[in-house]
Amino acid sequence: MSTHSAVDQAPVPATTLAVRRLVGATQRNATTILVAVAMGALILPPIATVIYSGFVNGNNVWHGARTLDHYRNVFSQGTGLKTIENTFIFSAASALLAVAVAAIVAFFVERTNAPFRRLVYFTVIVALGVPIVVEAMGWILLLGPNSSLVNSVLQGIFGRGAPQVDVYGWTWMIFIQATIVFPAAFLLVAPAFRFADPALEQAAAVSGAGYLRTLRTVTLPLVRPSLLAAVLLSLIVGIESFEVPALIGTPAHINVLSTAIYFEISNAVQPDFGAAAVYATLLMACTIFGLYLYQRATARAHRFVTVTGKGYRPDKIDLMKFRWPSALATLLVPLIILAPVFMLLWASFLRYYSAPSVHQVRHFTLLNYHDVLHSASFLDALKNTFILGLGAAVLVMAIGLVTAWGVLRRPSILSRGVDQLGSLPLVVPGVVLSLAVLRVFINSPIPIYDTSWIILVALVIHYLPWGLRFNHAGLITQHRELEEAADVSGASRLRVFVRILVPLMRPMLFAGGLFVFMATMRQLSLVIFLSGPNLNVVSSWIWAIWNNAALPEAATAAVVVIVPVLVIAALFYRLTGAGNDSSASVGFR
Repeated sequence: MSTHSAVDQAPVPATTLAVRRLVGATQRNATTILVAVAMGALILPPIATVIYSGFVNGNNVWHGARTLDHYRNVFSQGTGLKTIENTFIFSAASALLAVAVAAIVAFFVERTNAPFRRLVYFTVIVALGVPIVVEAMGWILLLGPNSSLVNSVLQGIFGRGAPQVDVYGWTWMIFIQATIVFPAAFLLVAPAFRFADPALEQAAAVSGAGYLRTLRTVTLPLVRPSLLAAVLLSLIVGIESFEVPALIGTPAHINVLSTAIYFEISNAVQPDFGAAAVYATLLMACTIFGLYLYQRATARAHRFVTVTGKGYRPDKIDLMKFRWPSALATLLVPLIILAPVFMLLWASFLRYYSAPSVHQVRHFTLLNYHDVLHSASFLDALKNTFILGLGAAVLVMAIGLVTAWGVLRRPSILSRGVDQLGSLPLVVPGVVLSLAVLRVFINSPIPIYDTSWIILVALVIHYLPWGLRFNHAGLITQHRELEEAADVSGASRLRVFVRILVPLMRPMLFAGGLFVFMATMRQLSLVIFLSGPNLNVVSSWIWAIWNNAALPEAATAAVVVIVPVLVIAALFYRLTGAGNDSSASVGFR
């Protein structure tokens, strides 16, 4: 008789299978999960807190009574709608002006043999590193109603009854914002003119079309996506802008959303966090709308791409007798952008500011530099600026590298969600994020309020989307073969990162880190609520000194900050060869 020793195996319960799958998925995506938790804890509480603050009474957001009074008060007084209207007028007008000028200058720089083309690129690079508050201060010295350069010149020509320029108003507020937005708009528009297919223009010319008609029907449609993207991006920057409305608009009683938030919080009697949260929520909504339009505008930009080969050389137009008149665009615009810097340089050599003149040169002194460079508070602010900028650059690029690696090397719903979460700070303007971080940590058991750590947190949150984009762009060009070979050889994931991925990504990590570092030097709105008498960075120190009417010290500190910007700009300009001639020329009479 045969016997059977086989034992039927019992089926594995569904619950056990689900647990095993969950554990396996967790092990495979452990890095992405850790990044998701860290980013969620970093980004979501400030945004949620500032929105919730608009529905709560009192200074402690989590213990106040819920209410809609803040929204009723803002809109019932009419100031809310007027502030929104002012914000859109200011941002839209400055965006259109900036992009219109950027398109004209980019055309002359990229498609013609106009002089001073390389100067335009150098000016743009310098302007991107100069703090916005410094530029606005320079414009006040240039166009202000009291002892400004322009008004002094007018008085010298026409006498005491000469017409006076007043920088405090809509016209100059929009113009100054346009000069600040111009560098970024130019960098967006210039490549479109550089790579627009000249064969289409030549075909139009062969068909009998005049140059103006070719420009209108061929060239402009080719660069239209870049122009539209530049307009919408400039619109978003204008919506978020704080420095120009605060310094130029406030004396003229022109309120926008960013300045409304500031004045609600800086009220000496009783800060109104609820009203500030309402304005912050409205500002975020406006930014989201602008970002949505920007994404829609760039979604189909691939239809306008020019396919180039190894021998591709876009033609440059020989302006011939019009070459030097075109210098109005390629020389005048850089001079206008740099004019505020020159005014601050002048003011830094005078103990008591006076408009530029030959007679004032004899009063030049270096005492301002001695006082500023021996000021403990300024040196602390300068040290904080460099340490926080370096720390933010390292953390942003590190988090961005790990996140981008998860998105590209471990694609899943989770990694895509982390990528979207990391992009969320794009819709949070600097002044709003400053308020949000303040609200989170002012009553928090984590003791970082009134320390450098709170500013570091704000900087990392704000620039995280840029770190993601830099790392994503760099990592997508790196093949995964070396990483796979290291995995097969038994290397741990950390070792793969340190020994293989980081060396491969070093150029992009350096470029992204340099961008973040330079951008932190410009920031005022992001630190406006987080700085104080015992905690400053350079921009907030200059802001405080300017508001205390210490103009020479503020100008001197601004020049001290601009010097490293010029050095870095020169190095960047030298390494990239921006503005080099690389094209043939065709005649234009």
